Amino acid sequence: MPMVMARHFQEVVSRFETAMLRSLPHLGQKELRWRVELMFGGLSRVMWHRPDGLAAPLDEVDVLPRLVSFFGAAFRSPVLPKEEKS
Repeated sequence: MPMVMARHFQEVVSRFETAMLRSLPHLGQKELRWRVELMFGGLSRVMWHRPDGLAAPLDEVDVLPRLVSFFGAAFRSPVLPKEEKS
């Protein structure tokens, strides 16, 4: 984490990670960090590129339920056997 980010957000990130690990006991820290990273990648992609090819911003009524459903399923999905809690 870059120094500026660490200085301003480390406490929030740490609290968020602790809460996520508590609510998703099947994930270890390494797996949770991977899924969070993939979530942010997906979010940034959706913010800048519409699936229908149009340049207009996405309507939150259209996109928010899809994001919640997709990432909720991603975080609840089982860990691959090779990547058991670490």
